[in-house]
Amino acid sequence: MKKVLVVMSTLGMGGAEKSLISFLNMVEKDFLDDNKISIDFLTADSGSLLIQEIPSYINILKCPLRYKIWSLPINDAYKYCRKTSVFFWKSIYKLNCKMSKCKATQNEVYWIANRKFIPRISNHYDVCIAYMNGGTTYFAIDKVKAKKKYVWVHNEYEKLNYTDEFQRDYFEQADGIITISERCVDSIINRFPEFSSKVKMIENISSSNIILKKADAYLPKEYEAIDDTIIVSVGRLVEQKGFDIGIDAVKLLINRGDKVKWYIVGEGSDRASLQKKIDVAGFEDTIYLLGIRENPYPYIKNADIFFQPSRFEGKSITLDEAKLLNKAIVVSNYSTVYDSIRDGENGSIANLDPEDLAKKIHQLIENPELKNKYQLNLASSEHGNEKEIYKYQEMLLGGW
Repeated sequence: MKKVLVVMSTLGMGGAEKSLISFLNMVEKDFLDDNKISIDFLTADSGSLLIQEIPSYINILKCPLRYKIWSLPINDAYKYCRKTSVFFWKSIYKLNCKMSKCKATQNEVYWIANRKFIPRISNHYDVCIAYMNGGTTYFAIDKVKAKKKYVWVHNEYEKLNYTDEFQRDYFEQADGIITISERCVDSIINRFPEFSSKVKMIENISSSNIILKKADAYLPKEYEAIDDTIIVSVGRLVEQKGFDIGIDAVKLLINRGDKVKWYIVGEGSDRASLQKKIDVAGFEDTIYLLGIRENPYPYIKNADIFFQPSRFEGKSITLDEAKLLNKAIVVSNYSTVYDSIRDGENGSIANLDPEDLAKKIHQLIENPELKNKYQLNLASSEHGNEKEIYKYQEMLLGGW
């Protein structure tokens, strides 16, 4: 029996996490049985709603406590700290005074300081897949014994806050470095030309059948009896997603007299600052931070406009999902957006500033013909990429 371990630090509702769930669901049991493959899955985030979507034939491992503490956000990790070494917890804070003398980033330094306290996985594997950059990769390389190891980078490497010297050691030990678009491939090779033969593109996988079925599951109660234009965004509440700029754009729409409601599905470390910005602007009845929804697709399907004001993306799976659901889209002009959107044909690309974002949203509100054009063009195209599963299968077999 060929044994495979898939590692993912946390399971929020981000694109990488949803892509992982699609991957695990699309690798059919018959394929695994025919090729005598068993898959173990390890995550620090065992309480995530997405755990319920993992197929029953995937074996979910119990996460080592110290890795759970290291991986989870500080507020979630605190409850576990009472059950483990005080030294381990205190060591995290002691690093703060050393940071100014260290070239590595905070996350890298935390791993250096604590990795010796995190136990190795006792099982031996044929293949180990680290499905996220950062801590997931460090754990897979340092704490898992496997014949082949593949690590993921889910964004343009050059946009991420990493130290090349630190990452080089982990890329050196990996058998394959996977990323999600040609631009992301180039970004890795620009920094690490010596690893060019290891870098491979596998798109974030989206199943059109699964998404369309889930989108019809219900009508969001928040949308009931709403006559205003409904704008929706789905993503982590972090700086990368640009929701702070989006709030300023919506303020301009309101000042212009547009009647809109903006619903943001997702959770993250910037929730408090975003909510404060909403409250200060007096937009409690206009902009809503909904938190995580187990099934976000009805929110996209039943909205009027999908809005993504990101500062950067790798290749946005949420944007691909909105396209599949034929939504009129307004998105910022981050570098990889042109892999997904043709401005003026199947969506509107705006400069990353409140004025232009508001202008493009207003155009869709005032011009139903433009909105219909986008939707018709999207409806006539195919957006699912189920065939990417063959690349995953090759990896499970230990190929390349």
